[in-house]
Amino acid sequence: MSTRTDQWDQLPELMTVKETAAALRVSTNWVYEDARSGCLKPAATRLGRSIRIRKDALRRLLEGGDA
Repeated sequence: MSTRTDQWDQLPELMTVKETAAALRVSTNWVYEDARSGCLKPAATRLGRSIRIRKDALRRLLEGGDA
């Protein structure tokens, strides 16, 4: 049986919106909206027309610290 920590460790360092939504168990629309509004800054970064979310920065945001 895997734990959440094991699952988190399996995620790529630079996640897509879809991967982030699955990890957080939210909709992709939620991730897009929070990335656009700045709530996921500095974890979310625009690369061309795509948005990527840094796993380490997202974890710090979720733990209540500054990313």
